[in-house]
Amino acid sequence: MRLGIITLNLANPSAARAERLLGWLAERPEQIMVLTETGTGPGTNALLRRLAGAGWAVLSAKPPDGERGVAIATSLGAATDRGELFKYLPWRSRRVAVDGLEVVGLYVPSRDESREKVERKRRFCGSISTWLKAHPARQTVVIGDLNVLEPVHRPHYGTFRDWEYRLYDEFLVRGYVDAYRHVHADRMEHSWVDYAGHGYRFDHVHASADLANRITACEYVHDPRDEELSDHSALVLRLEWPTDLELRETAKPGDSDSLALF
Repeated sequence: MRLGIITLNLANPSAARAERLLGWLAERPEQIMVLTETGTGPGTNALLRRLAGAGWAVLSAKPPDGERGVAIATSLGAATDRGELFKYLPWRSRRVAVDGLEVVGLYVPSRDESREKVERKRRFCGSISTWLKAHPARQTVVIGDLNVLEPVHRPHYGTFRDWEYRLYDEFLVRGYVDAYRHVHADRMEHSWVDYAGHGYRFDHVHASADLANRITACEYVHDPRDEELSDHSALVLRLEWPTDLELRETAKPGDSDSLALF
């Protein structure tokens, strides 16, 4: 069976943009969605509520006002919510277990040059490093907007500090493979582009090495950015799975009077 996982930064959507995002997500075939930069406004609330109303299991911790978080939605029936990873900014991590696989969704804080923002991001990255050291990499996928770059990123940006590059490297040291690099050894794509046209590969998926031979595809999908649904591209991972996975009865996450089965 083919198992699909997609991540997309929602960029804290307005209600109108959330409606468009729902339309796009409804057409996706992946059974697990990791949605980053969720907010507390009507857009995020409506999107998650309507996914749940359409039969998806929606796992999230509502962030405090002014904060941003991560949510996981899945159409897999045997999925178990394993909660957050960290006590620090807990709404920025979520994990789900299904058929022996653990999927961890992360939304690492961005930063500017202020001391507060730098220390906030450094502390969260430190929490990830501590977790990686304590949890052997087995049957695990870590996916989301990590807000860090690989050291060989093109172009190179001197604004990123050594500890930010080390977080990317730590996944490799701790027994993970960069799934995109596993499939595309030399290609360089960007999942976020600033107003000046500078591109960054911020969104990542790291799979434990024991899953490497199951990876059949790992691709950026640029439609959300091209269609102004988000300022990020989506990232998709596909795995060959050795067993049949139980699926929930889900519908397109539309209005209650216009639900159509996938």
